[in-house]
Amino acid sequence: MIDSGVPLAHYRQHKADVLLDCDNCMLSRSIPLEIVIERLNARGLDGENVGIREVARYTKGPCPRCGKRAWSTRPDFPGWPGQDGLPRDWDRRQR
Repeated sequence: MIDSGVPLAHYRQHKADVLLDCDNCMLSRSIPLEIVIERLNARGLDGENVGIREVARYTKGPCPRCGKRAWSTRPDFPGWPGQDGLPRDWDRRQR
């Protein structure tokens, strides 16, 4: 039996989105959690209780880069200021 992962509703408390990864070419897209839940509900599923890993199975189209249907999904947690190795007051436009 495949583990479907944590239900999507759980990630609301973390303000996380859903990260859709192509396992073939490594393309990644972050999709807002509420949009994912709405789309699953529109398909007649209980979107809030669908597991995070199970979302990949309901992805309709192929990867726009490589054309394969080799999707995986995981939570995309928001970053915290200062957690990317740069000082909090660093202006990224200075680079």
